[in-house]
Amino acid sequence: MGDPVLILLDEPAAGVNPSLTRVLIDRIEALNRQGKPFVVIEHDMDFVMRHCDPVIALAEGRKVFEGSAADAKADPLLLDAYLGAPA
Repeated sequence: MGDPVLILLDEPAAGVNPSLTRVLIDRIEALNRQGKPFVVIEHDMDFVMRHCDPVIALAEGRKVFEGSAADAKADPLLLDAYLGAPA
């Protein structure tokens, strides 16, 4: 890889053992500290809530939320649709 201006990751934690996931997260965080921005598409909400800022959620191709992980955890739509809150 050369010197990308943006790094796109689709489901980087899917099917990856926890040890390798930690290595991956460490590398992502190191590159991010060096100024490399990331777009991460991920359905593992624990991964998203711990490592993504801002959090942007889409539903049916439309942005339905943008904000911090703390705000995402308090958003009624996200709680119902993505975070598994009781209906």
